[in-house]
Amino acid sequence: MSLLVYTLLRMLLVVAAGGLLYLAGLRGLLLVAVAVLVGALLSFLLLKPHRDRAVATLQEFAERDPAPSAPDTDSLAEDDALDSHSAEPEREPERDAER
Repeated sequence: MSLLVYTLLRMLLVVAAGGLLYLAGLRGLLLVAVAVLVGALLSFLLLKPHRDRAVATLQEFAERDPAPSAPDTDSLAEDDALDSHSAEPEREPERDAER
């Protein structure tokens, strides 16, 4: 839930910055670029508690043990083929005896 709240607050800041910049006279692509930049700066300054909670949530997800997965048989077969190919000695090209 904290990730959703943080994301929505960031989006709200970008939209609010865009609205204020629109009223200030910016238009087009410049409006979008400056609104995203201002929104990012404001979120960095104003949303620290929300960002910390979101980071804690992401850390919890990362620390969970993933379910054991079955080995990828295609990758194993590919690895075996590469290993057997690299184990063969390199042959020197045969020279033409008629030269």
